[in-house]
Amino acid sequence: TKPPRMMGAEGFNVIDLRVDLKRFPDHQSVYQAIRERLGRVIGHFRDFDEGLRVLETQKLAQVREQFKRTQENLIREFYYGLEDFYRVSAPVEELAQLIRMGISVLRRRTSSGEPFIIEGKNLPLGSGGQAHSVALVSIASDPASPSLKGCLNTLSEYEVTMSRVERETAAVLLLRLAKDGAAIDGSELRRLIRELGKCLTSCLR
Repeated sequence: TKPPRMMGAEGFNVIDLRVDLKRFPDHQSVYQAIRERLGRVIGHFRDFDEGLRVLETQKLAQVREQFKRTQENLIREFYYGLEDFYRVSAPVEELAQLIRMGISVLRRRTSSGEPFIIEGKNLPLGSGGQAHSVALVSIASDPASPSLKGCLNTLSEYEVTMSRVERETAAVLLLRLAKDGAAIDGSELRRLIRELGKCLTSCLR
């Protein structure tokens, strides 16, 4: 527990907690346990983020349904590794595909020992007048390797939503790309993947 902070006449208490997620089915269960125990000490209090966490938990359950054999803990780790607003706002199919790609490059990098593994995909979503596609990229590299910031400058002309998952065997970047608010077509995405691959090769080999 950190010392109380004062802002005017109001006091704020900040408590740092670490939780073994293997003992809980989802993050919502963690917050429920914390809230229940705090309530015993300070009485009833308002939880401003409760609605958002319920939504996140429901969405995680829908994402899990997209997988058959993948370990639930791994799916959950990648899900909560996604950028907060993106995790809440993106369609379930998109989240599931990006997580699937992230797990794929993680496993390939772990088994091959290659300096990096990169995958890209244009994912079609919707139907009829709502049909569109999104460009997704996943990169796994040695967590001890130099920063990839220089290589990611290749993406400067794009709108990028970036997430990162750290593991002992690999650091995984999960990217959603758009250009001028629209999807990137297949040929442009393939060209971009080649450019990223060349840049990563020069940075990491």
